[in-house]
Amino acid sequence: MAKSKTSIVIGESQWRALSVIEVAQEIGVSEQLVRLEIQREMLKASRFGRRIIIQRADLDAYLAARQVG
Repeated sequence: MAKSKTSIVIGESQWRALSVIEVAQEIGVSEQLVRLEIQREMLKASRFGRRIIIQRADLDAYLAARQVG
């Protein structure tokens, strides 16, 4: 079961963060592949306590860089 999406508000802007599980479900790959892409530094991620989080903008950039022309 997927955990709920995380929203962190910084100043007036909203910083959207997704978990590894949410990213995997959204793009249709395994959690292991998402973690591997983070380890390879292809997908930018941060630690928030024990959790790994991915900003929405970083996921969008990752997907845009991998689009087949």
